[in-house]
Amino acid sequence: MKMPASTAPAELVADLLDSMGVPGREPAEVRAADDAFTHGRVTAFDPAQFGDAAPHAFLSDYAGRCRDSGTAGLDALRRFIAPDVPANCGRFVEYALYDEPDSSSDHPPDDRGEFAADFPTLRNPPHQLVTQRIADRSLAVEVDENTERLGTGWQQVKVAALRARLDRERLRRTLTLLVAGAVHAGKTWDGDASDPDADVADALDAQPLRATRIVYGPGAWARRQRASGASLPLERLAGIFGVEEVQVVRAQVGRPGGSQVLFFCAADGLSRNDFSHLKTFTAPSRTGGRYAAYVSRAGDKRWRIGVECHETLALTSIAGLGVLETGDTASFAGA
Repeated sequence: MKMPASTAPAELVADLLDSMGVPGREPAEVRAADDAFTHGRVTAFDPAQFGDAAPHAFLSDYAGRCRDSGTAGLDALRRFIAPDVPANCGRFVEYALYDEPDSSSDHPPDDRGEFAADFPTLRNPPHQLVTQRIADRSLAVEVDENTERLGTGWQQVKVAALRARLDRERLRRTLTLLVAGAVHAGKTWDGDASDPDADVADALDAQPLRATRIVYGPGAWARRQRASGASLPLERLAGIFGVEEVQVVRAQVGRPGGSQVLFFCAADGLSRNDFSHLKTFTAPSRTGGRYAAYVSRAGDKRWRIGVECHETLALTSIAGLGVLETGDTASFAGA
């Protein structure tokens, strides 16, 4: 699979993330075993740093079901773009990279069987198989009871905060990879002279493979509404474009931006080798669930709490992956 000669500016991703209230990056140190304890510090960790402690059963389950009100929508958006797909070999996954669209459905063979003849056979689209290790994703926070007043359920609060941080990191990786692999086009949606729906339809038609899903950034959606003067239900708009679903990213108060329209192929319930643009390959934690949470004492009144999961984001094709930029690119600088 050939990648574009140059990637899109990081400012495009930062603009979209900022419109959702997500900072471009959040620092996390890698803590060595003999590092000094610092209250509130978020670090990357290895489970071995928790000694012989097994994952905390209740907190591990809680990490999988907790939903931070500020990030629940972010992970739903990430799954919409890069659905979760279970790995096939424990901590390794083998999956297909496609060099061109899967056009077998466009040109089906004759399904009429002939006497004493072989069955008609669908063409296997060109692809290569890749084997990759599932990455460890883990964060821990250090808590000092002398510095922070801890109330009932404080461990759950810390686990939920770490889970929210992992969700934000996932979304950053997903948008960065999508924007880097996409074909970019630009339109100005301003005033009666523009026709946003026609521009999106033209961008879809120009791709070698028609997208199945569309995401509007909040700025792009606001421009569409002003220029078209009509507010269609998203289901109807999806029907007009001939896609499965259209979603709109809701802007955070006081955070304008997100002037991009993203279009891509994805579906729920994908297998490893089904055609799509992005997939999030997952492997179970030590608990058997998606997450494992660890708790250990670092002193009489000091604690470390960690949450880990195992996943790898993959761009499995770039054919038909697109970004339509609808605003002045100069406005992206410094986002």
